[in-house]
Amino acid sequence: MNEDAIEQLCLEILQELGWQYVHGPDLLPEEPGDRAEREDERQVLLLDRLRPRLEQINGHLSSAAIEDAIQQLDTLAGPNLIQTNLIFHRMLTEGIDVTFQDDSGETRTDKCALIDWDDPHANDLLAVNQFTVKQGQHHRRPDVVLFVNGLPLVVIELKSAVDEQATLKKAWQQLQTYHAQIGRLHQYGALEVVSDGLQAKYGTLSAGLQHFSRWPVLENGERIAEGTPEMETLVRGLLQPQRLLSMVRDNIAFEDSKGEPIKMVAKYHQALAVDAAVDSTLRAVGGDRRAGVVWHTQGAGKSLEMVLYAARISRHPQMENPTLVVLTDRMDLDSQLFGTFSGCEQVLRQQPDQAESRAQLQELLKVPSGGIVFTTIQKFFPETKGEQYPM
Repeated sequence: MNEDAIEQLCLEILQELGWQYVHGPDLLPEEPGDRAEREDERQVLLLDRLRPRLEQINGHLSSAAIEDAIQQLDTLAGPNLIQTNLIFHRMLTEGIDVTFQDDSGETRTDKCALIDWDDPHANDLLAVNQFTVKQGQHHRRPDVVLFVNGLPLVVIELKSAVDEQATLKKAWQQLQTYHAQIGRLHQYGALEVVSDGLQAKYGTLSAGLQHFSRWPVLENGERIAEGTPEMETLVRGLLQPQRLLSMVRDNIAFEDSKGEPIKMVAKYHQALAVDAAVDSTLRAVGGDRRAGVVWHTQGAGKSLEMVLYAARISRHPQMENPTLVVLTDRMDLDSQLFGTFSGCEQVLRQQPDQAESRAQLQELLKVPSGGIVFTTIQKFFPETKGEQYPM
């Protein structure tokens, strides 16, 4: 399969899944002054799709508030690409703070949501191929871009399966070129996909190729038949609208590393494990209170799973703002996990606490609800003279 055939197959599957399709050049005006979805190749937001969806999702907001949100999106800026992407991700998952005057003339602030998370197909879902972007002196043309409500959330770079030189590494390197030369497109990105038609992997803006991952299952957990190209499985499993929006909202975390964020996304086994753990916990709340156990081998990503699970459970309305206690049996593990959670404030939307003593643990657990508390199991042992256990 050459690159064009792979691209067409990808688009066909996306349309089966509910994505609309438009050829990139058709979004541009044919003549100066023509009405089109893009004024020119510098524009990366599809405002004619964004505006009506924001009005539909945010019926409580005035048109002025909607325009405020669009203006903030269109003028998005940060100190560098990854920092700007973090700002956008907060807007995407938490909503945009807007200021407007109500009917009485008083100034109010509220949130403008960008996505209908409850009904994925209530959003404008658009797949565009050959989406040329101009920034400065650079012209670049990613193979496929997926827009949700006019926001370019996924960039797909394809290579030919019959060209020995066209490897996944080449596709990933192409994405790095895009980051450097047309960063305005990628500041709005959630996920990136590379494929040669057979192999296919997904990752994030800051991920090295070694951290890009396969997606080998469909939405129902069924595995594709042996020999099926990975690209088809990834598109049908990961880019199905409900799964994609779940990945964007619930399975992406920015971890602070020496003052610079690293963008992480769950691998398929992590996402499915967290889904199962959350479902089991919600059932247990109204039942026997025993949610179950998640077990993984070393190096499988348990720490990120715990962060993503804590984030979802903390904000789930059925849980009514719970207090989470992270309990370990080693001080070094306690500190390691506390450091991971502390660096993921973006997805947790709160900072955890680490109990240094039994007395501090008791104080931290006196709150009526809320909070994430780290402690070691030794602090729960009965007090004795000359305690033998490190606290």
